[in-house]
Amino acid sequence: MITPFPHHPPSPGNPGDSGGISRIRDLLERRAAAFLASDHLHVDYYRIRHKLAFPLPLRAMPRPGIPVRGIPRYPWSIWMAWALEERLFSLGWSGEWSGNRETRDAAVRDLCALADWPAYREYADLPSLCLAHCARTLWAAARNWEWLGDEARSAIRKGLGRIVSEAYPRFEETFAGAEEKLASLGGDPAALKRFHNIVVIETLALGLAARETGDPRRETVDRTLVRILATLLDLRFDGYTEGVAYDGYVMDFAADWFATQPADSVAPLLSHPRFSDLFRESCYLAVPGNAAHVAELSDVEPRGMPFHLSAHAKLAPRLRMEELDWYLGRCPLDWIRADGLAALAGGRECPAPARPPRPGVLDACYATALRSGWERDDLCVAAASSASPMGHIHFDKGSLVLGTRGHWLLADPGYQQYMKTSERTFTVGPSAHNAPVINGLAQDRKTRAPAVPGNGTDDVPNVFLDLTDCYPEESRVTRVWRRIWLVESRWVVVGDRVEGDGVDTIAYHWHGHPDAWWNETPGSWTLVHADAGTLELRALSPEPAETVVSRLPGSRGHLTLRATFTAPAPVIWWVLTSGKPFDKVEAPELRPDGNDRIHRDRRLAVEKPE
Repeated sequence: MITPFPHHPPSPGNPGDSGGISRIRDLLERRAAAFLASDHLHVDYYRIRHKLAFPLPLRAMPRPGIPVRGIPRYPWSIWMAWALEERLFSLGWSGEWSGNRETRDAAVRDLCALADWPAYREYADLPSLCLAHCARTLWAAARNWEWLGDEARSAIRKGLGRIVSEAYPRFEETFAGAEEKLASLGGDPAALKRFHNIVVIETLALGLAARETGDPRRETVDRTLVRILATLLDLRFDGYTEGVAYDGYVMDFAADWFATQPADSVAPLLSHPRFSDLFRESCYLAVPGNAAHVAELSDVEPRGMPFHLSAHAKLAPRLRMEELDWYLGRCPLDWIRADGLAALAGGRECPAPARPPRPGVLDACYATALRSGWERDDLCVAAASSASPMGHIHFDKGSLVLGTRGHWLLADPGYQQYMKTSERTFTVGPSAHNAPVINGLAQDRKTRAPAVPGNGTDDVPNVFLDLTDCYPEESRVTRVWRRIWLVESRWVVVGDRVEGDGVDTIAYHWHGHPDAWWNETPGSWTLVHADAGTLELRALSPEPAETVVSRLPGSRGHLTLRATFTAPAPVIWWVLTSGKPFDKVEAPELRPDGNDRIHRDRRLAVEKPE
């Protein structure tokens, strides 16, 4: 797994108790020691498989001259800014708590170098996440660390002033007449895309910098930010989302900006009915056994982009949600970035552990989760169900992942490769997801038909998804329905009804965990993982005409079961059976009954709920 900071074994327990605070500070001291021992900033550009080291201190933005195929202006500064922020927050907070002079001196040296950069935007005509992280790093240092000294504070103030000068013209150009522009977002998808995460994050960082420097334009920026965030929350009623990674990225910066605002100005945002959406995305899509490892549906990288965890840590004292305290207490500390750890260590003491949310069918905003619970031996299946127009949400409606014991055994690529290579095809191409590919054609559009949860006969948790309008006309389908059941916390039944004149082939691509082994037996395929156990996949009546397990071009390690049905029956059934490590898989008995299947005395049918 890719980590943006040195990896250490997870630390369980409630981070709000005294023992948890000690563990957090110990972890940050170890991170700081690792950073202190290096005279280079190590940056893992994992999406393009490059690892670069830049000599410290950085007195200007590094600009690698390495060509990236298909992306002439690659955003090198983003991953660099993530790494630099993590270094400085680790050094600074460790220095704050330990008083270690060497750690503090290293933080001051690197902060003064950062404050002296001649420019913070990588490309003058584009909004910049690098500028945003640099602004937040300097703002947080000035706000939190009294030991910086007058010289460092003066340098930081000057650096933040240059950031305001660099960012304000773009803010003014983008949001002049903000009321009119923001009011049009809901009815104009093109306008909506202009206000994606990068623009909002840069504007939030401008608000931090303007507030810290006392810039007279800060009130204008803050009023506009209130309007931007209120509008984006309102849009969530219509399904707007960028997925937990990017929703959390925005909210992480918003949480810092909230700390600079009067309580009454942000109270309407914090009490907005959709403000809790990020919690639902994080908690409901967490794999049983690891609360931080969210389902990798659409463009989501749980280890590479854990900003939603920092956002929750910063917001928890304000929100006082028992379920949020419970959730944070279950997150492994080494998955959380340094500023999130600092928020946990400096926040209020958590109350007694609260009860978890009730399991069952859960609306996670851009996905629907069926789960038996949150403990290691529980089972969760999450299915993509969003029609959001944002690019980080893929054409993947109905595609599902299945997880238990800390891992997603049935997987999805979980990111999108920007380079135009075979890896991009693997992450967003026809075989990227496990919804049916019909007559060689995958989904190429989004439908607003909602996911319909239900319990059905005998309280079997299930969800119904109408995928019909997701497919191009050339697929010649008139109906594509997928229904997913979680049966007795061990079995997942998937029924796909595909109808239409000229439906000749239906293909499936089931991706396994990159570290899993495959085993084929007559009529079934089994994934075996040392920690997560086993998962048997079995197709029932009809049987596939052709099957093969292979590594698709561009895969980072996933092996994929491709199963093709020719002249298929109206309903194709899959049964996924989870088992503990080294246990024999016991599949349920399912018998044909027309287009239905019977599990003991339960009748499962792919019918549209009323």
